Amino acid sequence: MAIRVSGKNMDLGDVLRGQAETRLNEAIRKYVDAGYSGHVTVARDGFGFKTECAVHFDHGPVMHVTGEAPDAYQSLGIAIERIAKQLRRFKRKRDRHGADRVNGTALPAISEMEDHLEDDVIEVTGAGAAIVAEPVDSAPTHSTTTAVAAFEKSDAPVLVFRNAGTQRINVLYRRGDGHYGWVDIG
Repeated sequence: MAIRVSGKNMDLGDVLRGQAETRLNEAIRKYVDAGYSGHVTVARDGFGFKTECAVHFDHGPVMHVTGEAPDAYQSLGIAIERIAKQLRRFKRKRDRHGADRVNGTALPAISEMEDHLEDDVIEVTGAGAAIVAEPVDSAPTHSTTTAVAAFEKSDAPVLVFRNAGTQRINVLYRRGDGHYGWVDIG
């Protein structure tokens, strides 16, 4: 149950670090009793803050989310809400398939109030990894050069963005040879 909290090119205070650990642990324990580890990284991003949160469950999925807001505490709250939402969906999907356990560990019940919050499709692979449908409506708008700069600042394996020139969805990724791959989805 180790959660590592760090700042990217900034010093986090004890209050923010403690709040990140406490809130993330509470959100995870609400849905899963299995072992887990993870990290939370808070960084300045333009005029606000970006919180990246990744949680790895023992013998289970790896969940990665980000939260962006003008305030570090707000960006942390958004990231934790997104992790909780993914966990809720993952648990719900497992329950629909008749499994009330993840990797041999019992999951707590979902409340009726949380059921109506489900709006995206979830699939679960044979290995137990969750596939979450992410809306492209919220994809940030970038030119090609600013997309490369944003991709370099993040630790994400890909960047999905709306091209500022064409308004079409594009994907930027790192190729095996070290160069960038760019997909224009049109």
